[in-house]
Amino acid sequence: MPSATNGAPTPPPLPSLPAARSTAVRVPWVDVAKGASIALVVLLHSTNFMVVRGFADGRWHEVNAALEPIRMPLFFLTAGLFAASTLALPWSTVLRWRLLPLIYLYLLWTALRFAFFTVFPATSGTGETSSPWNLLTALIVPHNGLWFLYALIVFTALTRLARSIAPPVQLLAATVLAVSSSRIEILSWSWDNIVSLLVFFILGIHLPTLIHLLAAASTAARAALAATGFAAVYLLHEIALGIRVVGATHLGADLTDRHRLLLGPLLVTAAAIGGSLLTYSLLTRLRQGWLFRLPA
Repeated sequence: MPSATNGAPTPPPLPSLPAARSTAVRVPWVDVAKGASIALVVLLHSTNFMVVRGFADGRWHEVNAALEPIRMPLFFLTAGLFAASTLALPWSTVLRWRLLPLIYLYLLWTALRFAFFTVFPATSGTGETSSPWNLLTALIVPHNGLWFLYALIVFTALTRLARSIAPPVQLLAATVLAVSSSRIEILSWSWDNIVSLLVFFILGIHLPTLIHLLAAASTAARAALAATGFAAVYLLHEIALGIRVVGATHLGADLTDRHRLLLGPLLVTAAAIGGSLLTYSLLTRLRQGWLFRLPA
């Protein structure tokens, strides 16, 4: 992320993006938690992609259902920890250094995904290319794996707007919304997710000390290595897993073998994460960082 010019102080970096992490204070357990949540999301998408095509055992759906209370709540809790400083920043800083990078990535990758999956429909695990109108409606209803970016935009703006409201009131309202989201149908499944997960983002913003104290009690979290390239994995993994599974079948691999059915989602998850990180590294070395961060 570029520095401010004309002698102005450099605003806080956005830890969610790979380019900004080098200047942010690293908290190992937060890195591990965010990396774990992303790995679980990749596993979910790998399962959905493979089970539908008969390449994986349907019992993986049960595994992912058991992991649902951890997967995205953990991600948005850690995102809230990073966003706590937003409450004290002026709107101009929040817009330039927090919101615009997220808006840029969401719009860019919505278009890139639409183009890629339109050209290579066999690699798609979603219906986002079913109509060109999806590019326009994505401004209101996120309809693919990028809904988490949309949620971060909404949560960041909303909590900044509500900074004068007492935190207990915010938490109570967000809890009511989370409970209600399972009983009412909003705009789409993605908005249902957004409404139900706001409470975890708010917890991360307003209770960072308590959360860090609880995490410090875990020796596993203290000992774990920090993960990198979170945003790159999130943006690239669905394309990567589609390419690998479809490519393997075209090369003659029998993915319906009993052993592959059992372990398939784990293998594809590992391949998608590794491939995403390698692709990110290659593209950044080729000076294509605009794919993952707002240009100067």
